[in-house]
Amino acid sequence: MDDAEDGGPEIPAGSVVNSMTGNATVLVQVGTVVGNVVVTSGVPVRPAQLPRVPKLFVGRENELRALDEALLDGQDAPGTAVISAVNGIGGIGKTCLALCWAHRNIDRYPDGQLYIDLRGFDAVAAPMKPAVAVRAFLDAFQIPPQSIPVDLQAQAGLYRSLVAGKRVLIVLDNARDSDQIVPLLPGSPSSSVLITSRNKLPVLTTTYEARRLDLRALAVGHAREYFSRQWGTARTAANRSSVEALIDCCAGLPLALRIVAARGLTAPSRSLELLAEELRVERDRLSGFEMEDSRTDIRAVFSWSYRALPPEDAAVLRRTALHTGREFGFSALLALTGVPSPQLRRTLGRLESNGMLEEVDDGRFTCHDLLHSYFVELVREVDDEECRRMALGRLLDHYLFTSLNADRKLKPFRGAIEAGSPPEGAAVREFTGYEDAVEWFTVEYPNLISAVTRAAEEGDHDRAWQLAWSLTTFCGRFGHWRDWLAIQRTAVESAIAVGNESAQARAHRGMGNAYCQLREYDEALRHHERSMEIWRRTGDLNGMAGTCLAVSWVHEQTDEQEKLLGSAGQAAALYEQVGNRLGRARAYNYLGWALAHVENYPEAVRHCQEALAVHQAVGDTDAEAHALDSLSFAYLMSGDHARAVEHYQKSVVLYRDVGDHYYEAATLMRLGDAYRAAGNASKALEHWELARTMLRQLEHPDQAEVEAKIEDLGQS
Repeated sequence: MDDAEDGGPEIPAGSVVNSMTGNATVLVQVGTVVGNVVVTSGVPVRPAQLPRVPKLFVGRENELRALDEALLDGQDAPGTAVISAVNGIGGIGKTCLALCWAHRNIDRYPDGQLYIDLRGFDAVAAPMKPAVAVRAFLDAFQIPPQSIPVDLQAQAGLYRSLVAGKRVLIVLDNARDSDQIVPLLPGSPSSSVLITSRNKLPVLTTTYEARRLDLRALAVGHAREYFSRQWGTARTAANRSSVEALIDCCAGLPLALRIVAARGLTAPSRSLELLAEELRVERDRLSGFEMEDSRTDIRAVFSWSYRALPPEDAAVLRRTALHTGREFGFSALLALTGVPSPQLRRTLGRLESNGMLEEVDDGRFTCHDLLHSYFVELVREVDDEECRRMALGRLLDHYLFTSLNADRKLKPFRGAIEAGSPPEGAAVREFTGYEDAVEWFTVEYPNLISAVTRAAEEGDHDRAWQLAWSLTTFCGRFGHWRDWLAIQRTAVESAIAVGNESAQARAHRGMGNAYCQLREYDEALRHHERSMEIWRRTGDLNGMAGTCLAVSWVHEQTDEQEKLLGSAGQAAALYEQVGNRLGRARAYNYLGWALAHVENYPEAVRHCQEALAVHQAVGDTDAEAHALDSLSFAYLMSGDHARAVEHYQKSVVLYRDVGDHYYEAATLMRLGDAYRAAGNASKALEHWELARTMLRQLEHPDQAEVEAKIEDLGQS
């Protein structure tokens, strides 16, 4: 069967769809905050996003005291949040200082700690957009996608409302400029913002009264202490001249000190004198080739340590530079490197031990942006184009076929695309169920979005549009609508590049669905019409039917019932013509919903019953719940209150079984409507209160509607 909606709602007919106002204040007032904490599913949400404490931290006591004065002394002063910006060159230890201070003072921020790497100076990827960062913080507070407004300004307002009056620490790491930062600044003086950047960010000091801390090179004494704590006091003292030479080469740069110290640890049998001589030779060799903002011999340190690696370890490091993101999981590295799993685990352990990679979570790795820049240069110099192409191809295949597997867990009855079979070496993941798939999508999401763009840039257009297709369910269901729109636009361009008309039609339909979620209905219809033109030209009736359903969703959102009847009827006829029972059942559910609204209750019931029978026969529980909901609405509007109650009860159970908490709550609310219509006020109140509790837990604006019902009942 056809994929029908390309990420749109599975069976939107029969549901109450929230028409976001985009007003952050309204969203918060309807139950986002309970007391002094945000609540989701009955559990206070206190984000704890700080990365782990640096393993070894020396010196910087003056800087830590300066941060105390900047961030703690002014906490109770009126005005905006207390802000401090740590500035300095790459590798000087800005992030380590910020995290050390944050962990030392974590108890002062009981309402949560937010952290984000803004990727201000990445060698490959563009700096993170403020909209992405704001959305990440809303996700950290577990705000449901349907409660997040579309507009960036409204999202920023919701974020500021969430932290208002709370003691939250916000760490904005590796910022490029003030434009990245300003939307992330809270308005409440109770919160603190700690920023790191290579730039001075003058707007923050002049406009937002930020305190600036310029981080300098680590003092020689502290560098000596660092080596002593790594290598032991006796060894350091016995090799004083060599240690001083190594310190001189590192020029007080903590990143360089970390790598040199790790090198000494991994080669303890070699004298420090020999290590110092090797570094001096490397320093001379590279003296005419400096990196951006480098007043040090950091490149020499990198090169010296890299050249000491076994060839297989060096190859893994170079491959990491081909990754589409800055944080990579083990399975992705398996595909990218082509190294067997046991060998790769040993290699990653060694690379972490010598400071070239950092394990940020169990099985997930990253590296400093200066190291990443160096690896990017290396892979271009050392590995030929064919080698790089094959490695990147395996990575993209890993993401494509794993994403397709995960998408099937999110939407089992969605149609498929022709993507072939996973090639050898793609290290494709399988998933045990819905939650497992959602967790993978959530963790890998930034890499997946980047993978679409990267595939298109590399001319791998089939993978580009296929990846975009595989992401549409997740983007649509979890509110990443602007990303959804962007990757579908890329998919259109890639499909045109390879002359794949069905892929073009799917991508235009995906853009239409994304525009519909963004409430830009004219644009939605324009792309659906473009999709329809292609399907007509190619004679694909299934494709035409799927786009008719997408158009039906637009008409449902705009409450144009007559137009909905026309588009859903056309979809049903097309699906019947090609013998697609499931597609026709979806169309019949739309028809039943629209017919109930125009008071043609017998036909509404008939269409919903037919849809229900098909979904029950194939075992599509989610679609069955939606069909029951629509059927209940038809019974309710026709005055058959007993049957409305009966079918709403069944729908609630099924929604609960599939874990769809919003639709469970929405159906509980309508079940209360049915009880009230039947004259059972106590049962109506019982179910409305259940719905209110769930909607509060979900922080959903529909809570206002059920509150009004409860109040009205109390006054009657």
